[in-house]
Amino acid sequence: MSAFAGTRALLRFACRRDRVMLPAWMAAYLAYTVGGTAAAVALYPSMQSRLDAAAAINGLPALMVMYGRVWDPQSLGAVAMMKPIGFGGIFAGILAILIVTRHTRTEEESGRLELVGSLVVGKWAPLASALTLVAMVMTVFCLVNGFGVSASGLPAGSAWAFAASASLCGLTFGAIAGLTAQLTQAARASNVLAFIGLAAAWLLRGSADAAGTTTTAAWWTWLSAVGWQDQVRAFSGDHWGVLPLFALAIIALVVAAFALARQRDLDAGLVPQRPGRPRARATLRSPFALAMRLQRGLLLGLTLSYLFMGMLLGAVASTASRFLESNSMRKWLETVAGTSDPLASFMVFELGFVSLMTGVCAVLLARRLGSEEQAGRVEPLLAGSVSHSRLLGANVAVAMLGSALLQAVVGFAFWIGNALQTGEHGGLLDALARTLVYLPAVWVVMAVAFVVLALAPTLSYLGWVLAGGTVLIAEFGPMFKWPSLLMDLSPYTHVPRMPATPMLWTPTIWLSLLVATLLSVAFAGFRRRDLATP
Repeated sequence: MSAFAGTRALLRFACRRDRVMLPAWMAAYLAYTVGGTAAAVALYPSMQSRLDAAAAINGLPALMVMYGRVWDPQSLGAVAMMKPIGFGGIFAGILAILIVTRHTRTEEESGRLELVGSLVVGKWAPLASALTLVAMVMTVFCLVNGFGVSASGLPAGSAWAFAASASLCGLTFGAIAGLTAQLTQAARASNVLAFIGLAAAWLLRGSADAAGTTTTAAWWTWLSAVGWQDQVRAFSGDHWGVLPLFALAIIALVVAAFALARQRDLDAGLVPQRPGRPRARATLRSPFALAMRLQRGLLLGLTLSYLFMGMLLGAVASTASRFLESNSMRKWLETVAGTSDPLASFMVFELGFVSLMTGVCAVLLARRLGSEEQAGRVEPLLAGSVSHSRLLGANVAVAMLGSALLQAVVGFAFWIGNALQTGEHGGLLDALARTLVYLPAVWVVMAVAFVVLALAPTLSYLGWVLAGGTVLIAEFGPMFKWPSLLMDLSPYTHVPRMPATPMLWTPTIWLSLLVATLLSVAFAGFRRRDLATP
């Protein structure tokens, strides 16, 4: 029997499983890229507005680390596509990593792949089908980006250079995920290793841009796939000759992944998993302690990321007036934040966006209980003295405390970054208040994810739909002047925009009551439904 036998059948099955998730991701990204690009094109109508914006970005190392350098300040596409170019490959990489791990290591961990493997399925078929699916998704990703950006009025050749580089960057990290899936025994560990590689690639690109000159980045950008995407320089010369580097890396990584797959047994990793203790520690003898132990790796990684991100934003905030030299950019931020103060508008926009990401992280924390249930590890807990309410309550507490920790960390890091840049050490409590004020909105998104888990666990993707919808409303609602009825669907719309506006307790109290109501529904539903079978 061929090692690739059954690849086509597994590919069809994977496509069927992801028939909702993948179109949703594509639609969300298309709305973000095309909608944002169209708005940005209108935002920089004159050459001077583009030069001002590019000078502000290229003059601040923190912004270059976040978004990358604007290589051609005169190019409308280079300025308008700043964020999509900076994050397009990262978005594609995240999607590719999740797809590969979902259809390889997660299937092994759940035991489903062992059942499938007892049929006419070769040893390499699961990995081959997962990588083929990623290749198909990245092809669609390229087409969506190419046609979408071209339709916004930017040069078609540059649009396709951006689309091809972002898609190949995503495919590279999909191949990396295929490699990490062979190294570890747990899907979570495989994802962590792949995401560490993605974060390292982003940091290499960012530091190389900040350390480089107006025409070249530092040499270490060539060690990063995200750096390769940056060096394609879409809308700034279109260096198509960089693309073969992606092809060489993908081929090498795929060959290595298949070679490692041949060396290991099913449901085993090449790096042995550390055995657990024969008896649980006292700190693990409660549902809350167990939930915290399961989430600690994710929380640690997110905390470090938020610390870095908050310090960057704090350093940039001290020069917000310089960043907003472009009149068009200033007017746009004034519309979003509702204030003419450059520093206040910048803080409202950036800290508001961070809170949106915290909502996504809260959904991720809330979904862990569903993953444990699908893996069959919840049933033994409930067979003992642990009740449904106690188990759900422990996971709710971890999700709430974890999201509060992230918001507090970014507020504290923002204060540190600003203090290091300006030398002023006051305002810590103000910085914390400006981030913690978003917690009720974050918890609404989290509570909806728990309601879905309790009432309809098979529709768990609805939590992601809500989280993604809040991002789209916040990003494009003020820009395109969406009706207030649609804007009010997002809980973040009702959060006081500190420091642009004073603290308003009425919407905060209503959001808190909504959180309590949703969680009550989740507890009632979780007590009454049967457990999902693995």
